Amino acid sequence: MTSLQHKLALINIGVILFGIAIFGYWYFLDGNINPVLVDKTDTSTLRVNKAVYSPGETVIIYNSFCKLRPVIGTSAFQIVDGQVLQMNAIEVNLPVGCYGVDKPFSSNATTLPENIEKGTWHLEWTITYHINPVKDVVYKRRSVDFTVI
Repeated sequence: MTSLQHKLALINIGVILFGIAIFGYWYFLDGNINPVLVDKTDTSTLRVNKAVYSPGETVIIYNSFCKLRPVIGTSAFQIVDGQVLQMNAIEVNLPVGCYGVDKPFSSNATTLPENIEKGTWHLEWTITYHINPVKDVVYKRRSVDFTVI
């Protein structure tokens, strides 16, 4: 092999190793060592603004977290009580910063359908962030139970 062929082979090997390193970082490390959110409260028992709702009312949730990266998230809500009512997903784009740490942070979660049955319900939702070309990070949330009359 000539000197030029050696250089081309080394360049090809370098490019391949660089590609493997980038893919490995994106797939295995990104989102773990560089998270999107850091929770400041228990995400399995998030408070709502009322204990009792009527059909058509908006459920407001209280949360506390710090957003560390400027990426857009998609929130997909479900209203759960034995049966599952899937709501439309919405995009969420909060600026980087801490929310609900110094003062309560509330957001409109969803509006209860007019035909919802009476009973004890709760909200479950995911927030999905597409953080790089090969990985989505999903955060799961759940509210406390509330009653629909």
